[in-house]
Amino acid sequence: MKRYFIICTACFVIGFSLVGCTDSAPDKVVLAPEQTAVPAVGDSGEDLSVREVKQIKGTVMMYTRLLAEGYARLNMGELTRVAAERQATRVFHHMAALGEGGVKMLASLTRIEFDGVESLPDKVAEVRTREHWEYAYYTIATGELRHENDVSYQLAYTLEKTDQQWLIADVRIVESMEGTGKGDLSFMVRPDGRNHGSMPSSPEGGAGSNKD
Repeated sequence: MKRYFIICTACFVIGFSLVGCTDSAPDKVVLAPEQTAVPAVGDSGEDLSVREVKQIKGTVMMYTRLLAEGYARLNMGELTRVAAERQATRVFHHMAALGEGGVKMLASLTRIEFDGVESLPDKVAEVRTREHWEYAYYTIATGELRHENDVSYQLAYTLEKTDQQWLIADVRIVESMEGTGKGDLSFMVRPDGRNHGSMPSSPEGGAGSNKD
């Protein structure tokens, strides 16, 4: 069953589609010192301004907050403020799959460090972060805690600039390490053997098969 937890939390973070019982994760965030970031310059040969780097990091921070709030409220509508339509749809699929199993996932971002912001061609930027999340799964009908665990990630966010706004277009896991966890993961398996919480296979989403 541990494999299903890894699949589910991976889907949460990268959105193909990301503890406690609160959605106040931003208050717990610890930012890495600015001097640890790599220069914001890439193959495009154009430096990102200090203002743009701040906007890009702000978009990532807002994404993590709205992501956690969306899962807690079972409503991802606000995520479109900082995510491209395709990325927001991926996350919605994951949230809906959990709801199909009668389960709600609460997530808390306890630490985030920015490793660098890189400028790429065609108004694209990539952000590298190190993040630590805590997860808890509850039965929607009863509020019963089913499972909880924590995961550390190295992530790569791809952002695209549209109409002077930076939007999250994709999130990729570079590396992850999960804790030991506690609780029962059987709720993640449907009667037909497939696991709840993974996005259905589709060319649009780029996800693989969600069968065992």
